Amino acid sequence: MLRRVPVVIVVAAVLAGGAYLAISQWSSAPTVVVIGDSITYFSGNDIRAALGAGYDADIDAGIGRRIDEMLPALERAAHTHPFAVVVNLGSNDALQVRTHPDWRRGFDRMLALLTSQRCVLVTTINTRLPGQAGTGTVANDINTALVSAADAHRNLHIVDWNAAVHGGDEATLLTPDRIHPSPAGQLTLAALTRRALVDQCHK
Repeated sequence: MLRRVPVVIVVAAVLAGGAYLAISQWSSAPTVVVIGDSITYFSGNDIRAALGAGYDADIDAGIGRRIDEMLPALERAAHTHPFAVVVNLGSNDALQVRTHPDWRRGFDRMLALLTSQRCVLVTTINTRLPGQAGTGTVANDINTALVSAADAHRNLHIVDWNAAVHGGDEATLLTPDRIHPSPAGQLTLAALTRRALVDQCHK
């Protein structure tokens, strides 16, 4: 049966709590769903370009969103059983540690949704995040939990954005707020995502 191929749809809107980006393109290529916060929001076009025509990128990203706030998007993605799911969440859990200290509940629910998927790429958090007392600790704890989850589940793999930030020039990869990737950082994150997808999800 011939599948219809609509044009690319780009939607940007301001919802309660922050801006939201959805980028989708239907095609016969394998679908890769990308779920994230503002880091993905600003890197979305570079991620799409890095994946290229060989993948149908479906990108959901919301500025200021914690893990628990993006669970509905993850649940929708899980029900479609895509070729791969890419997740870049947790920075806002670290940044909002005082008002929302229980990041683990959302993390565990996220993990429960992801373990049934074919291939999942989880992105580490930049541990140089500025912010409140405890932000760095939560960022480290989330990264440790991501690595432990990847060790425990064969379908989970790491995109190590944190290692890229620490191994390169922070001023080059991050904007002055030390949270968001600069244009060079967006390209780096996109390249890391594609490399992990090709290396891990085609086995």
